[in-house]
Order: sequence, then C-alpha cells, then structure tokens
Amino acid sequence: ERLGALLRAAELLEDSPLQKAGYLITLAEFLYSQGFPLSDAEEQLMNAVDLLMECEDDSVDVEGDDDADDDESLISGASSVRSRVRSAPSHAKATKPGKGGKGSDAAAGDSQLSVLHFEQLSRIYVMLAKMAPTLAARTDNFLIAYYYMQRMWSLAVATADKLAEAEAEESNGNHTPFASPTEPHEWVG
Repeated sequence: ERLGALLRAAELLEDSPLQKAGYLITLAEFLYSQGFPLSDAEEQLMNAVDLLMECEDDSVDVEGDDDADDDESLISGASSVRSRVRSAPSHAKATKPGKGGKGSDAAAGDSQLSVLHFEQLSRIYVMLAKMAPTLAARTDNFLIAYYYMQRMWSLAVATADKLAEAEAEESNGNHTPFASPTEPHEWVG
C-alpha cells in the first residue's frame, strides 16, 4: 500500500522535479528497508540524481554567464568514479569534482543551487555507499557524499558571511569573513 502511494506521488510530481527527487529518495529508502532488490533502490536514487543535475544544468543555462563552464567542470570531474560504480552514461555529471574551492569561493558558483540540493545529493550517495557491493565502490560513494556535504556547508557559510557583511555595513562595523574547513582534518578540534 505504501509502495503504491509513493509511486503515485512520484508520478504526480512530473512538473516539480525537486519535489519528485525527494519522493524518489523516500521511495528508494523504502525499497531498501523492505528488502526489495538493491537494483530497484539504486535506480530510484540515480533517477533522483538525474533530476537534481538537470535542475543544476537548467539554472546554469538560464544564467548564461561566463562562469557556466567553471560550474560545469566542478560537477563533471570524476565521471570515471561513477562509471566504475555504475556504467550509465546519463549519470556522468553527477560526480565529485576534479577541482575544489575554498570557503565562499566554492559557494559563489553554487548560488543557483540550494542547501537542499546538496543535502539530497549527500543522502543519495550515502545510501548508495551503504548498498555498494565492494569497498572501492563504498569509498567512492562516501567521497562523493562528502564533497556534496562540503558544498552544502560552503554555501551555508557564504550565505552567513553575506548576511554578516550586510549587517556590518549597516552598523558601520568591521566584518571578519567566515570560512568553512576544506580538509577533513580541519573539522576536528
């Protein structure tokens, strides 16, 4: 009964890809937790990745600025990782980056995406890591999830920095920019 409801909800949300991605993730979680074949859950997760990447591609196309190539290179750098996990050419852009950024610089190109996008992508790749049959595939998916979490935090820090800067300008005070760690060891102590 719940499976049917989730499938109908996903079908009804054809016009809203972001909401549909959320339902596909929920559907994949349900399939995984209820013991359905892993390939079914993986397929739903990859469909959600496609929807999220299409949203990113659409917003880059709408922007039409010179930074579009830079934004696209951030998400297309590790297609070899994904091709080892699943050989599906339609998912080639949904990978970890070849280059990274620091603090608000990394988030500057991500302004068309929200923290929700990155949170959903992180969830997807953590789930794919849990389903992965090999240690290498698990590691690859966890690294991709880590990358999207880092982008999520960079965007959040950049937004907080902009708000603090605007507040400092209003009160004619000094503003020290916030920064998010870029390396795993920087998050600890």
